[in-house]
Amino acid sequence: MKNKQERERLERERIETEEKRVAHLKAIAEAVDNMCKGEQEIEKLTQEQITEVLPTREYKEGEAKILGEILAVTIHNKIIELGNLIELLPETNFDVVLLSTLQHLKTRLGSDAQLFNYVNQENVNVINLLLDQKDKEERMKKYDLDCLIPKDDLQEELDNIFNKKYSLEVLFEECKKLDVPNQFYPQIMAYIFDDFFQNEQDPNVYFNNQCIPEFVEYLTPTEDFIIKIVDSIIESWFKHSRKDDVLVPVFETLINNRSAHPSWLQEWSNESGSSEANQASLVSKCLKDTEEEHMFTTWIMEIETIFADLLAEEEDEEEGEEYENYY
Repeated sequence: MKNKQERERLERERIETEEKRVAHLKAIAEAVDNMCKGEQEIEKLTQEQITEVLPTREYKEGEAKILGEILAVTIHNKIIELGNLIELLPETNFDVVLLSTLQHLKTRLGSDAQLFNYVNQENVNVINLLLDQKDKEERMKKYDLDCLIPKDDLQEELDNIFNKKYSLEVLFEECKKLDVPNQFYPQIMAYIFDDFFQNEQDPNVYFNNQCIPEFVEYLTPTEDFIIKIVDSIIESWFKHSRKDDVLVPVFETLINNRSAHPSWLQEWSNESGSSEANQASLVSKCLKDTEEEHMFTTWIMEIETIFADLLAEEEDEEEGEEYENYY
């Protein structure tokens, strides 16, 4: 009799435990569903939601796009890495979830180069993962993921150029010979500034070349690339240096040799994302251990005053050109 009562008690506990587990899984699944439907504010998923809930869900296209944003937040908060997440994505609208995740992750990382480097680090070949291989490149472009579309032959040639450690002048000529598409520009930027910061170069020496203004102009064909080149400098600094009193001399050199413009820093400050690198750069010190010590963000705020003479000179030049054109 006693053994029977014990078995019944254990069975009741087992059933109660299972019911609680089912209710818990239902609750955390509903939380994910509500975010995907836009009924709840987006937040990072827990490890349990990723492993227990995610593979079982079926989402419409619009919901799948929102799920991508949720997963980007989750990756950015280091709950799970992209490589481990892939196999847990729901099969329904898999491509939409994956591409949306990468699109939003790029926004959070801050640039094409940062996303490219992260995806490579995770050994993820996005284009081969897509379940629907029809028009795959066009669909990736739709999600602004041009940087992840492989260009095997050109990539190999570009890698060979990087491996030869050319001077900036020769690197510029080689890039022009290859007629490199602008989707590769973030890689070129990253190569240049990684080399600069990794080897602790003197900006007045490293960027003291007549080709630099033309090279920078080549790498910034549109306003988007202006943000990208500043991002690239910041990311390389964060990756290889993180030292105070380093960023200002770089930008001073580039501005003074007419490769960059003060407005670029103002635009970057307004438009850049809140990546760890960006935040660290903004609070890095300038003129450290002096009475004039302040943060990089303060230097950007005062940049028009700092370069007032240069800006006035540019204005005089523009007025002179207008006068010549008029007459």
